Amino acid sequence: RAIELNPGYFWAHFWYSQLLGDMARYPDQIREEDIAFELNPMSIPLISNRAGRKSQTFEWQEAEELYQRLIEIEPNRYISYIRYAYLLAQSMGRNEDAIRQCSLAVQIDKQAYNNMAYIYEWIGDFEKALWAANKYIESTPDEHDAYDTRGDIFALSGMLDSAIVSYEKALEIKSDYVSSLWKLGNMHMFRQEYTKAESLYQVLASHPDKETRADGRLYLTQIPFHQGKFETGLRMLDELLDKALADSLGGFYQAYGTFKRGWIYQNYLDDQLSAISEFEKVLKILKDIEPNNWMVAMSRGRIACSHVLSGDLDKADQLLRDLERDIKDYGPTALNDYWMCVSLVEEQKRNFDTAAACFEKLVRLDPVFVYRFFLARSYFGAGRLDEAIAVFEKIISRYEANRAFWPTFGVTTYYYLGQTYEAAGRYDEAIAQYKTFLDIWKNADEGLPSVEDAKARLARLRGGS
Repeated sequence: RAIELNPGYFWAHFWYSQLLGDMARYPDQIREEDIAFELNPMSIPLISNRAGRKSQTFEWQEAEELYQRLIEIEPNRYISYIRYAYLLAQSMGRNEDAIRQCSLAVQIDKQAYNNMAYIYEWIGDFEKALWAANKYIESTPDEHDAYDTRGDIFALSGMLDSAIVSYEKALEIKSDYVSSLWKLGNMHMFRQEYTKAESLYQVLASHPDKETRADGRLYLTQIPFHQGKFETGLRMLDELLDKALADSLGGFYQAYGTFKRGWIYQNYLDDQLSAISEFEKVLKILKDIEPNNWMVAMSRGRIACSHVLSGDLDKADQLLRDLERDIKDYGPTALNDYWMCVSLVEEQKRNFDTAAACFEKLVRLDPVFVYRFFLARSYFGAGRLDEAIAVFEKIISRYEANRAFWPTFGVTTYYYLGQTYEAAGRYDEAIAQYKTFLDIWKNADEGLPSVEDAKARLARLRGGS
């Protein structure tokens, strides 16, 4: 209606483009975005949004040109330099250029030291990352977020004790700071201090804000899954769904809890029929609520994976073709999830090099734990042992939030690294990884194949030595 009244009002076209994207109408979204861009090619929010979208679709050169335009239009806007720096470092591998942009940003606003710390960490320079985090604290000594950032730098470098101290400092300043509460809980979970982790997650689960309460309940399910207690975790997910519905949060949280159930059935309980049923429920829940939510494309892909695991390759290929066809309607969200699903299906088909190539692409977009985990597993399947070991060792030394969000993968990393060491003839190191894995899952549900296999491998290696 706004566009009908004033076709030249670029904000209406821009906001409409955002709505169309949420509705999984990507071609229409781009049409409206293009109109808005033509009407106002100097709009900073529009250019920034457009650059981010180009980054997601691997159009990095166009994204770079847009960030350069942003800086030219408004050279005193520090966040433009930072977003450009992330593109340069993560996607384009131009680390020196990225740091140069960060240096320009901190000249404008000392808050940019926060982002600089993460970029230094990403390129592997812990000393500079810690220096930047401390500079952020110096500039804002009473800001809780500054200590949270330093906690992240320690956690990402495997320094749990130091991370805990920093998160606790953040909570001294702001006792209800959600980010530090969750991360501190994660650190204690990683150290198998489950009572401490539970008490922190319970604070969130009792929060006045209903969405924070739902998050807290979701975090509580991390604990049994980290211990290999799948029956307990699945029951807690059921309770999460019931309480989310009671709090009128039946959309995202209901879908997410259901998605996690499907993931567990598929990957750890080998119940493909139940997995398919759960993923189909996700699609039904989100159909009229968030049709372009990442769980929509991912659930479709996971259904294809279940068909591969059940031996129905033709069905899996057809589902992936359907998903690929629909990318034109869903845009970058579906594109990234499509590559994830193709990778997993190729891995199940034992086409490990193809799977690895897809995961390499995803890591360049978003270097989170779960992508690197599957990349390392694909390298291992392809017999590329040195590459697999390098990635496994990297992710096992990083205590990032994404690792806590997928606790079963976090723990089984030790198991897979043990197998990789064993295949490489590094038997003492393999024994150490199997022992760590079995210690964490010492009270796991009975009969888990990975646990039984790790015990057998450990006994064989010890017997051989």
